[in-house]
Amino acid sequence: MWCTYPALRKSKLDTLTTKGREQAAAIGHFLKDKDIVAIQSSPTVRTRETAQAMSEVIGLPEGFEVEEAFSSLRGGKGPDGNPVSWPWREQQWVLGNDPRPEGGESMSDGEIRARGALEKLAERFAGKAIAIVSHGDICAALLGFARNTPIPDRYATRQVPTGSVTEFIITDIGWFVLEVGRQPSD
Repeated sequence: MWCTYPALRKSKLDTLTTKGREQAAAIGHFLKDKDIVAIQSSPTVRTRETAQAMSEVIGLPEGFEVEEAFSSLRGGKGPDGNPVSWPWREQQWVLGNDPRPEGGESMSDGEIRARGALEKLAERFAGKAIAIVSHGDICAALLGFARNTPIPDRYATRQVPTGSVTEFIITDIGWFVLEVGRQPSD
């Protein structure tokens, strides 16, 4: 199982930049000899563009599938009634909290949804390698689960660079992280 996430810039929230397209191709080249049988992507344009580029380089005839469960955390509203921001979430995690904003999700909620989808994929593709294209928060939640990191510490300790690949396996006895944050290059 490989978890990747593309570059994210505020000015280009839902399309890949030139650097993001280069990173996606590099990830595809890195994964080409890893016997990937499927790619799953969150529904955002930039993650689908990443999955498409990876799929083309890897040579998957079926391309990739979109899976809502790999979407970023839903924002919601904070106690003041305003939309929550990442700085607000990070502050809450530093304080040891994992709040569920009104109409949004906590890190725990995101982990449960993404983990459920991954476990179904692990059954569907038992013994085979798949790639997931998601977002930093979801990758942090899943890595934290695999490492048994407390929820509030997961985002701060994720140490996974944008445009990188993390390898982990799911077995009957648990999840195991094999490599974190490798920066593929052509």
